[in-house]
Amino acid sequence: MKKLSFAVAILLALTMVACNNFVAPTPPEDGPRTMVTADGRTLVALDINIAGSNGRALTENMAIVATEQYEVAFFDGVDVYRTSWVDGQTGRLWVNTPYNYAGFGNAILFAGYRNGTLLAVGTLEKVDGVAGTLITAGSRTVTFVLEALENDIFGDGDPDDSTFQLVGHDGAAAWDVYLSANMGTFEEVTIAGYDYPLFELPNDAEFEATWAVDNLPATGIVLAAEAKVIPRIMTVPGYHEAFDVRGFFDDLLDTDTGDDIGVGPFAITLTTASNMGLIRLAFEIPVKAINEAPQVGSANPNAPTLTTVQPGTWYIRGGIANTTLDMGIDRDSSGGAILLGIGEYEEEDVSGWITIITENK
Repeated sequence: MKKLSFAVAILLALTMVACNNFVAPTPPEDGPRTMVTADGRTLVALDINIAGSNGRALTENMAIVATEQYEVAFFDGVDVYRTSWVDGQTGRLWVNTPYNYAGFGNAILFAGYRNGTLLAVGTLEKVDGVAGTLITAGSRTVTFVLEALENDIFGDGDPDDSTFQLVGHDGAAAWDVYLSANMGTFEEVTIAGYDYPLFELPNDAEFEATWAVDNLPATGIVLAAEAKVIPRIMTVPGYHEAFDVRGFFDDLLDTDTGDDIGVGPFAITLTTASNMGLIRLAFEIPVKAINEAPQVGSANPNAPTLTTVQPGTWYIRGGIANTTLDMGIDRDSSGGAILLGIGEYEEEDVSGWITIITENK
């Protein structure tokens, strides 16, 4: 995976208001670069500038062209210092010094779409243009390097390489044919002229699955609320409509809000009912940067006021149009949903010969 060429530099200040209830500190542009809080901490004003980045879905190209909002968070072992801004703006951030903000759990940058879809995650790599993570009162610039999150349902046409996997079931051995490891190739359904990969399941069944998003860090991304499996009905000529498929994230049920979600893949249980047909599923994991704590405020009346900044809620999804079918990474699809075929999902073909029976009177 090659890293995105997004440089995050700390320069001069600009008041910012961003989406998702993000509110940034508002010190004057020519204000002091350092301050001492009432409890003795020395803070340095770090101004964050991202130039030439716009943003779309969970592929590298999509992350480059679709990114529209950002949030950065630093953690000094006690408090979180965070701010956010929208594309084209510059933001100021006060952080505690001296401190070595190494690792995603101590400094992380979120980049995403206007609807909160997380597209890329940045790691701190340079301070004042030099490789390192130690920030002091004399620091003026930092550089984050972003890496795009990626989701590839197609897996280059190989079910074994898909980021969605069917891995187990509670039924007879005959159901093993439905598992990704035994599929061989995808069945496909043509919708509006495009062939979508199909994951087949029997009706009245329970299957174990996994869903992955590549390039998630082990720390720094925490659960914000319950993760969801979202079913949506499919109306396609020649196919029945399934409407009773349920799913939930197994391992994330045991993850408390505020705890790291980890790198995945994430275990999912899917349950089908008696009705058969096509249905699509989307996945959504609400997350926050580092933890749920707001930025600390300043109690020093002789220093600039620090605005308390609540963490934004972001979403790990299959795409920015999450409930739309994923057309594949090679098409830079904005969709994120997978297509399931439950039981005898095709309608019976009634075309052909008609037998006419006559009776003699």
